[in-house]
Amino acid sequence: MVGIYLSHPNLTVVFSRRTVRLHVQCVARTGMVYPNPAINEGKPMQLSWLRPLLIVVTGWILTQTVSAQTNPWMNTALSPDQRANLLVAQMTLDEKITMVHGVSGQYMGNVAGNSRLGIPALHLQDGPAGVGDGAMDVTALPAPIALAASWDAGLARQYGAVMGAEARGKGVHVLLGPMMNMVRVPQSGRSFECFGEDPFLSAAIAGAEIQGIQGQGVIATAKHFAANEQETDRETESSDVDERTLQEIYYRPFHTSIRSGLGAVMGSFNRINGTYACESPLLNTVLNKTWGFDGFTVCDWGASFGTEAGANNGLDLEMPLAERFGNLLKTAVQSGSVPLSQLDNMVHRILAAMFRFGIFDNPTTGTLASNVTSGAHTQFARNAAAQGIVLLKNTGALLPLNTNAIHSVAVIGSAARENVLSVGTGSGEVYLSYYNLPFDAIASRAGPSVTTAYSQGDGGHIAQAVQLAQQSDIAIVCVGEQTGEGADRSSLSLPGDQDALINAVAAANPRTIVVLYAGAGTLMPWIGQIPAALVAWYPGQENGNALASVLFGDVNPSGKLPVTFPTNASQVPASTPAQFPGINGHVSYSEQLQIGYRWYDASNASPLFAFGHGLSYTTFAYSNLTVGAVSPSGQAAIGLDLYNIGNRAGSEVVQLYLGFPPGAGEPPRQLKGFKKVFLSAGATAHVNFTLIWEDLACWDSLMHQWTVPPGTFQVMLGASSRDIRLAGSFGISIPPPASSVANAALHQSISVSSILNTNFPSSAAADGDPTTRWSSLTNGLQWISVDLGGMKQIARVRLSWDTNYARSYQILVSSDNIQWTNLYTTTNGIGGLEDIVVTGSGRYVQISAAQSSSPLGYSLQEFEVYPPEPTLSITASGTNTFLIRWPLSWSGFGLQQNSDLNSSNWIPVTNTPTTIVGVNQVVLSATPGNKFYRLKHP
Repeated sequence: MVGIYLSHPNLTVVFSRRTVRLHVQCVARTGMVYPNPAINEGKPMQLSWLRPLLIVVTGWILTQTVSAQTNPWMNTALSPDQRANLLVAQMTLDEKITMVHGVSGQYMGNVAGNSRLGIPALHLQDGPAGVGDGAMDVTALPAPIALAASWDAGLARQYGAVMGAEARGKGVHVLLGPMMNMVRVPQSGRSFECFGEDPFLSAAIAGAEIQGIQGQGVIATAKHFAANEQETDRETESSDVDERTLQEIYYRPFHTSIRSGLGAVMGSFNRINGTYACESPLLNTVLNKTWGFDGFTVCDWGASFGTEAGANNGLDLEMPLAERFGNLLKTAVQSGSVPLSQLDNMVHRILAAMFRFGIFDNPTTGTLASNVTSGAHTQFARNAAAQGIVLLKNTGALLPLNTNAIHSVAVIGSAARENVLSVGTGSGEVYLSYYNLPFDAIASRAGPSVTTAYSQGDGGHIAQAVQLAQQSDIAIVCVGEQTGEGADRSSLSLPGDQDALINAVAAANPRTIVVLYAGAGTLMPWIGQIPAALVAWYPGQENGNALASVLFGDVNPSGKLPVTFPTNASQVPASTPAQFPGINGHVSYSEQLQIGYRWYDASNASPLFAFGHGLSYTTFAYSNLTVGAVSPSGQAAIGLDLYNIGNRAGSEVVQLYLGFPPGAGEPPRQLKGFKKVFLSAGATAHVNFTLIWEDLACWDSLMHQWTVPPGTFQVMLGASSRDIRLAGSFGISIPPPASSVANAALHQSISVSSILNTNFPSSAAADGDPTTRWSSLTNGLQWISVDLGGMKQIARVRLSWDTNYARSYQILVSSDNIQWTNLYTTTNGIGGLEDIVVTGSGRYVQISAAQSSSPLGYSLQEFEVYPPEPTLSITASGTNTFLIRWPLSWSGFGLQQNSDLNSSNWIPVTNTPTTIVGVNQVVLSATPGNKFYRLKHP
């Protein structure tokens, strides 16, 4: 007799080495999940809950006006998806094929336009640190690693806005950045393009930058998906990484970027667990299905993938030409190996993004020859570079330099004049319209009362440098290494005789300051011999001016390390040849979650400079920690007071680290929040953090979902990962319920009762950007409603309020936008972030507010809706019957039963499922012997 069974699915996708057929199994039994017996025959991969696709893409420009009367897809009253659907329906097969591959042209990437249908051409250009690929008359911003060192999301948004504005001014529609791979190994040649070694920091900076780029009407491209952390053998190596590590470390910035409204994702060159990334099922199952990505995917230039595998698994656009998505794809569609519907989806995603970002309706008139720089952009570049400089050491308060107390300065090292290191190389390189030399800027800032002299020093000129250092009050030694795309560093040491130069100068002058230009952690065997050191990364076109402003105290340093600096070459998490650079084409990510500072903490190793470290010319004190109880939805409020007890104004980055219960298998501490706070001398600020259930969750590789472990969580706040000032804890006995991590409301149609004005439209509440908002015209009875596009189960509603929030409101759902059911009511709304667990279903979700916190109405930054975490559930439905349910979005899966889990004799269940809201269900008789059930894809 079959009893009552409750379970979650165990989903295993097996990629055969000889075929591209996918086998998916889902086995349910009492409270247990069993692995697929076929797992040893192929490559295991996660398959997540499938959800309907909302698709987006990008385009180029055609200088003609297309009438909405002639072409209905030009009706701006329709949604981007509706417009894309209308346009795809009018396209021939050849026209569709033209939309999914590149052609030759002036830009780095080019997609041909369509004059018959009024489709603009599409221009793609590199842009991690400014408009790249040799484009002139642009602003060379500091490298992304320097931006990450600012730990300032607001600055990152401005950074993106400058790049987006200049890209648009150049006629670019798709900016190929930001790069959000992790600095897994400091040897990586492209570390300067990344945002460091921590997924939380990387996600926060990347998400803000994307919002800045896309706020200018340019599509941002998150790259490179995924596990692309080295240049060595990047086009062939397999990054062998387990599911949990992918989810918790390497996916995090990409997922956050999608929540930020991202328009495009670039697939990487490498293989992931044996399968090339650009043909991996992860494109579909993770990006589109699990995270609800409604943008398009593009391959890295010339990346390997099969025509059918790439198209069927979620790749939308081939670059730079039509090697596989031209005639080969057309033949595959005609033969049926790639369904026409899949090609339609690919084209739809591209077109929908073009509509969403105004490429049809608001075309740019810029060209690659346009001059897009400005004085404001130059000033921003200088400020951003200064904000990213990290003061590593300052013994005896040698810095800032006081021109009234010194008479002579020696500036030493070719990095100060002959071989200036301002930008990284490769696709991340930006054209420098001028060279702002460190020596010139230091001499200018020091003024005529201070003698400033230069010696190259390195390259066999150490003796002259020593002589100059001996004659000077201060010696500033500028050193570094040029890195870039295409090659990894051969060593973590400075190249040439730069270490010897520093030692010699330090011995000659006890007031020696070292300035390091680098893209990641670098060995400093001389650090004990000098009183002061800074890392300036690759600071862009305002290199010298930014450095001088910090050296002389015009800018108080506030940068913090986004990477750990090791003491020696073996003190790195990936220290074996198997881990880096790999053996026989395989790179083992065997360190798993222990990347960066997590490895140092778990290994009780003391780094030279810890992740998050950075000094200031003033002093900050922390006190009065408060840790709130965890709400039923998984929210926890953390607060503290921050004091500037020094005599200078400055900014401090308050960092929140979380320690998980011991049984969770997590590293000792993980960054889960940070805030950059500016304080005048003697001033105080109260700093608040809000944790949500996702901050508390770990990835369960057996259940293939996020779960919150019960137990005690340690809360640690401080100035770095190794400088914890306050500590507390909170406990969880009943874990908050999980939900899907795909925001079903993102980019969906929004209706409201009123708007304050056109600056605060309804769409701003569903764009993924918390800096935009919907504001109502009045307070009192007002509402905002989102159309999810179809009936969905609803498990969580997340509201991000601006200052004017609702004290009294209801959450309502409806299937027809007429009859409403109340899911939640409160008269004690607290504003800020409100994460609310609900149970219900509907196509429309409405917030109906009755009382505002102020007389100015309501301002809602983000309105998010999350379905429940999918399960294959078995419950009793009668005396001798039971009910099996699974998500409707798992289309194409067949239900099977068996009396023995290990037997191959699985029998199809022939009962026709019925459909309710988002769910297939079957009622079965309790047949003796059949104890196991699974879903299997043909």
